Amino acid sequence: MILISCLALASIVFLEFYFIEKQLFHDFPNIGIAFHFFGGFFVSVIVYYTFISSLVKLEWYLIATFLLGVVCMAAMGWEGFEWILGRITGSLYQADLDNTMEDLFVGLAGGLISCPVLLLRNFTLVKYFMTMAQPNKEAHNIFA
Repeated sequence: MILISCLALASIVFLEFYFIEKQLFHDFPNIGIAFHFFGGFFVSVIVYYTFISSLVKLEWYLIATFLLGVVCMAAMGWEGFEWILGRITGSLYQADLDNTMEDLFVGLAGGLISCPVLLLRNFTLVKYFMTMAQPNKEAHNIFA
C-alpha cells in the first residue's frame, strides 16, 4: 500500500508541474483542488502505513491527530517549496494568497477524509490481534 500511495503522490507532483509548465491550469482551473486533495489523502496513507506498528497501539483520536499533523506539515512544506521554487526560477507557482490558503485547506481536507478509512482499518486490526491473543479455552480444558 505504501508503494501504491508513493506512486500516486509522485504522479500528482508530476502532473502539478506539467500543468504549470504547459499552462493547462487556464483550461482546467479547478484541477489543482483535486491535486491537493489527493496529495493530502496519500500523504496520510503513506504515514499511516509507515508507522503502523506504533499506531496500532494508540487510541483513535491520537492516530487522527498524528496523521492530520503530518498532513499539515506536508502541506506547509509543499507550499513553501512552491514559493521558494518560484523565487528561484521566476516562474509563477502560486497565483496569490487565496490560492495558497485554498491549497492548504484542501490538502488538509484530503488528510481528514483519509482518517475514517484508516481508523476503521486500525480498529479491525486491533480487534483481530485481540482475538488472537485470547487463550483458547477449549485447548486448555482437555481434562474437562
